[in-house]
Amino acid sequence: MKAPTAIAILGLTLALLSPASASADARCAKRSLTGSISATVNLTPATGTFAGDGTGVASQLGRFTASQQGAVAPAPDGHYAGRSTWTIVAANGDTLTGTATLDVEGSPAGVHTTTMVSTITGGSGRFDDAKGNFTIVFHVTPIAFDGVTAFNRAEGTITGRISY
Repeated sequence: MKAPTAIAILGLTLALLSPASASADARCAKRSLTGSISATVNLTPATGTFAGDGTGVASQLGRFTASQQGAVAPAPDGHYAGRSTWTIVAANGDTLTGTATLDVEGSPAGVHTTTMVSTITGGSGRFDDAKGNFTIVFHVTPIAFDGVTAFNRAEGTITGRISY
């Protein structure tokens, strides 16, 4: 092999193994997403609609705030089921957005457990092309009922995977 060809191959090999290439590969890798969240959830039992706001700490996010809107209804298995959309704002202001399905064990107006299975559909900043899934298991306790709205406190544990 001639010296110029060998040098060109060596240069190409070094370029492919450079930190910039490693950084691009790491950016696409699935990463663990774990943490906890505390939220207040306001449910209108007559319509099944709800809205919630929370704060938490999670890997890949740091301290974050979250908001969610959706609806639940009785399911054939005796649970309640629902769908929602949500937004999470990470510590630096970058956002994640997505959708979720909910399985409510027990009456949504009483003490119950809600399992929220989420699909990440995008975001902003470093999460611009984010994808992934996570689950939050919430333990929900009623705080008050004003005749129209049930006010609840929810404590949850987050587990999942994200790529961005």
